[in-house]
Amino acid sequence: MWGKPVNSDLLNKRFNMRLEDAHNETMRVLTAPKKEKILDDGVSIKLTPDMDYSHCVEFRSICKAGYEKLGYEYQANHLQEECGELIAAVNHLRRKRPNSEENLLEELVDVKIQVEKVLNRFDPNTRTEMFEKKIAKTLAKLKS
Repeated sequence: MWGKPVNSDLLNKRFNMRLEDAHNETMRVLTAPKKEKILDDGVSIKLTPDMDYSHCVEFRSICKAGYEKLGYEYQANHLQEECGELIAAVNHLRRKRPNSEENLLEELVDVKIQVEKVLNRFDPNTRTEMFEKKIAKTLAKLKS
């Protein structure tokens, strides 16, 4: 069940947007002013400062492919490692070490990517229900 590819209809329901909307948003991001970054392996990517990658169809697809290729055990171990690095980065920022702000941001992004990969272990509908439940709980706390 977990390894089956998600069809586009389920994706559309899951993220409450039509495929056309996802395409339009992707095109908006792709045509926005960009900053080019060359990764260690020579791959060039274009970044936009306002892009929230967790809602980008390509971001989710890449994370899903990474999960399917390497599996849960590998991704869970990597998540633990990234969380440890994030804890260290928070401590470095508290101690006002040099470059701690940049390091914290880097570790937050690493954890966010790994969390997205590990979330692929769960059924998309179950994940959506849990997110909605947690958001509602957060909103209730903010209102009290």
